[in-house]
Amino acid sequence: MSSSRLTTIVVALAAAAFACALVFGLSWRRHHERAPAAAPPAAPAPRVQDPRDLLKDLPRDVALYLTAPAPDRPARFVLLPWIVPRAFCDGLQRAGLTGATLHEDEPPARGWTCVTDLVKPAAGPDEETSSLFVSARGLEPGRLDVIRLKLNLLDPRTAPAVRRAAREALRAIFAQFRWRPSEAALAAIDQLREQRFLERGAQFEFLREFGDAPRFNLIVTFPRTLPPGPADRYAPVRRPLQTPPPAPVDTTPEEADAAR
Repeated sequence: MSSSRLTTIVVALAAAAFACALVFGLSWRRHHERAPAAAPPAAPAPRVQDPRDLLKDLPRDVALYLTAPAPDRPARFVLLPWIVPRAFCDGLQRAGLTGATLHEDEPPARGWTCVTDLVKPAAGPDEETSSLFVSARGLEPGRLDVIRLKLNLLDPRTAPAVRRAAREALRAIFAQFRWRPSEAALAAIDQLREQRFLERGAQFEFLREFGDAPRFNLIVTFPRTLPPGPADRYAPVRRPLQTPPPAPVDTTPEEADAAR
């Protein structure tokens, strides 16, 4: 075989091999371009641990108290009345509670009291006639701690008038520090129904005295301080705009501090 013919055969075989490789490469490329990419392996699901029960080690009654849906106190706000004793006592006089007399600078912390005369719808001896009197007390200047309305319903003919006077007196008292009157307290006076209840932080008690004579007392006690609890029990302090009287010169430092 001549060398020229051998060269021709080698070139033809090389061309054929190149053509086959080119066809195979194009076919492989088209196949892999059409085929979707393989999805990455799914990540393992995270392990969810049960939350720690923070109440399991507490006594059952404590756990129930902490998780009870009802609030632990009936009042979200506590109202603290700050008054000027002289103006308050004069207001009772203007409300028809005659003889309202103020006593100030009472020990131990310069407290005060205001007491009215017996209010009678009809003249007669105190032991037989229905009557009403009101007293108020503050343990320090500017504070109102206790209000007491005493109803002596001794005469059935005038007892309804005394109950009406007591309701009006309660409205007049609460109007002085811009509270709405307690509807429950007004109903207790009207129906002579004994009860105790809390309203806006104040303790109301309407009770009959011991004995055969129908004598009733409505006592309203205001809190001395805000009770412990969350911030929603906050109540702004509203002190009267007045300068406290100076302490006597011959007082001790402790007494001077108490007088401020």
